Amino acid sequence: MIGAAPPLLSSAIQTLSSPSSSASSVCMFLQSVQALHPNSICGSQLLVTYSRYSNRVSVGIRKLSQLWRYDSSLGCPSCRSVRYHQLVSFGGNLSEFIRVPGIRFDMAAPAVARPVGFNLGPLARDVPLVVPGLNSSGQDSYSHGRRSDPLVVIGHRGCGKNNPLSIGDTPGSRLSIRENTVKSFNLAASNGADYVEFDVQVTKDGHVVIFHDDLLLSETEAFRIQDLTLEEFLSFGPQKDQDKVGKNLVRRGQDGVVKEWTATLEDSLCTLKEAFEQTPPTLGFNIEMKFHDKEETSEAELRRSVAAVLADIAKYANGRNIFFSSFHPDAAIILRQEQSAFPVFFLTCGGEQIHADERRNSVEAAIRLCEDNGLQGLVTEVLPILKNPELAVRVKEAGLSLLTYGDHNNLAEALAQQYISGVDGIIVDCVREMVTAARTVHALSNFVQPDWTQWTQQQKPHTPLGQIA
Repeated sequence: MIGAAPPLLSSAIQTLSSPSSSASSVCMFLQSVQALHPNSICGSQLLVTYSRYSNRVSVGIRKLSQLWRYDSSLGCPSCRSVRYHQLVSFGGNLSEFIRVPGIRFDMAAPAVARPVGFNLGPLARDVPLVVPGLNSSGQDSYSHGRRSDPLVVIGHRGCGKNNPLSIGDTPGSRLSIRENTVKSFNLAASNGADYVEFDVQVTKDGHVVIFHDDLLLSETEAFRIQDLTLEEFLSFGPQKDQDKVGKNLVRRGQDGVVKEWTATLEDSLCTLKEAFEQTPPTLGFNIEMKFHDKEETSEAELRRSVAAVLADIAKYANGRNIFFSSFHPDAAIILRQEQSAFPVFFLTCGGEQIHADERRNSVEAAIRLCEDNGLQGLVTEVLPILKNPELAVRVKEAGLSLLTYGDHNNLAEALAQQYISGVDGIIVDCVREMVTAARTVHALSNFVQPDWTQWTQQQKPHTPLGQIA
């Protein structure tokens, strides 16, 4: 027999889940579990997630060591059938998410609210940054299963790197727009990104350009950006003047094969000045200072690059929200030494790759670097945080902001786990989808939590339909 589901929960799911047929199936699942196992919901933890990619709703209920799961791919919403099964373990990430102490239930579904984002604007000189996720007293604003601030969504190289190999994607399965271009930044803004992340390098003649790779590759040559003039740099790829034909750009893939670098939607390479002048002033900039990853960069070159970037900001920023980041430890330190108006974050792979510089090889090392040099936060590959959420706690205990990057950030489940763990923002390729997920996780996590004990005590014996007068 199917008993009545808790009214608040049923109403929340019916209102906020989509499509409505999936919402109906979710409610049926909860009703079925409640009817067959009356004590299974009381005191348990509940997670509802919705994937726009697969149009699937997934529900998890964890009671002690048992976990019940409903997946819309296992049942047919149109014929109102529901299948569910009991699992001893439900995958590392999800079980980590739903076991968080103090969380009674959390849901993720399509968007219902616009995130306010956080303000990483100018700071008074020598005043520590009040980081997102911490209130003025220094206490974590996330408590009792709730957060006062949503996750900040940052578009990776604009509206996503070219040919992103997101989990579940195949090469060429998504439309692409040329990364690190004005067109990509504007698309990210229209899709709801709070910030865009992009990589800056400085040409031989002192101009700040936006380009990710260590080397600019043509069909026959390879160039360091610092060895090219601005005119030479802009001669590659699509041209602003439609009558001109740019030199072909090629790129080395993860398999080591060099291929022609094209995108579904093209745009020309650009400068930092153009990014400031041709994008909405409400779009924040995460400016990553980029240096050759395999070659040593002199202190003189680091300081030359930092000075050029700061000069452009002084001329063109006009009050825009900005923060810096860099994988180069010394570049991050110099950025902090040379100015105190904009936060500086240290980038780390968190041990997913090993570097000669030990400061880059773990989240713990990144925390020490930030503490020793007055940096305001760190950006880590997301996998270390997903594997060990306690790392996020350590970052927050150090009074630092925490951002993440990586292919897993294009999964709503990973976003939800990071939200619970206290991560402040994520850098993503799938901007529109992750903006939707971030809005909804925040909105749904702040529901008033029902008193399941009272609910159980107030239930009346179920009367079979055939016995109703």
